[in-house]
Amino acid sequence: MIVSLLISDDVRMIRESAGKLFADLESIKTLRRNRAEHDLTAAARGAWAEMTELGLPGILLPETAGGAGLGMVASVQVCEMMGRSLTTGPFLSTAVMGALALRESGNAVQANDVLAKLAAGSLCVAIAVDETSRHNPEAIATQASLADGRATLSGRKVNVIDGNIADRLIVAARDTAGALGLFLVDAHDATVAAQTTMGLDSQPYVTITFNNSSADILCQGADATALLTRILDAGRLHLAAEMLGAAQEAFDRTVDYLKTRVQFGRVIGEFQALQHRAALLFGDLEISRSIVAKAAWAWDEMPAEAPRLTAMAKAKLSTTARHVTAEAVQLHGGIGVTDEFDIGLYLKRAQRAASLLGDSAFCLERYATLRGL
Repeated sequence: MIVSLLISDDVRMIRESAGKLFADLESIKTLRRNRAEHDLTAAARGAWAEMTELGLPGILLPETAGGAGLGMVASVQVCEMMGRSLTTGPFLSTAVMGALALRESGNAVQANDVLAKLAAGSLCVAIAVDETSRHNPEAIATQASLADGRATLSGRKVNVIDGNIADRLIVAARDTAGALGLFLVDAHDATVAAQTTMGLDSQPYVTITFNNSSADILCQGADATALLTRILDAGRLHLAAEMLGAAQEAFDRTVDYLKTRVQFGRVIGEFQALQHRAALLFGDLEISRSIVAKAAWAWDEMPAEAPRLTAMAKAKLSTTARHVTAEAVQLHGGIGVTDEFDIGLYLKRAQRAASLLGDSAFCLERYATLRGL
């Protein structure tokens, strides 16, 4: 089967508009300022206000909810551009994972109440799943006590992406019988406590504790398991796109450096050893770009293949982005390891994105399982 991975004019317009917006914002300067001021709220919000003006929060939501009614091929363009510019904001947590969860949950009343606000960018949503330092969506011990059509949650979640600025939390928990459920919690409730620290990439790492927190039931049992799997896969795909953008920008900056840096009376890009290293990185990036594009296409056109291709994309980019950004630092020489130079920031971004929602080993195992190996 021959598949065209060329993007439509509408998707190209979104890609170009997002790229121009993020470039104009000079996000790296903002990142450095937030780090210096230790402002983790500003670090998480990033360019959300500007993305809202552009209509990006509703990219995956139906037009009836005020969204654009587009697919994954469109939304991954935004994450790739965010990676290229190191722009931050709750796009992944809210416009992708949160939108998918609420759009496809069985609780239409709760979903419809939130979707319009989400599309307008006035509400941020975070997914609370992990309870261990390594991603393991099956290791869920958070308890949900059910009564009168509602739930009361008790437990602790770690690595909650954008959890420090969320207005609503979608929480994975188990009832007394051990069945999985997804629950919607008001993040501003007094029984919900968030602890935030700054990570390697100057972004917040958030731990959230639920102390008998009241929650609405979104879905339970097999429906919850299936929906959680889709939410996490959507997150993995967009993290792969973000890593692709970061790695591509790091590579482009490195090639420009090789063309201008003079050593021993010659531009260092003339040295064959460095040309070979750059050529290998270029080839790896092109393969990675094709994998991400194919996975995004599958979400929109061939859903049965999407989980397998998504696992492949996240596994590949987790390796490629780390390798390309590390090589970029090396090829810059001594200046590459200094904090004053931007190239090291791309390495840190790639390191964090590679570990979120499953590292390369996790995704390779998932890919093998989906292939029946």
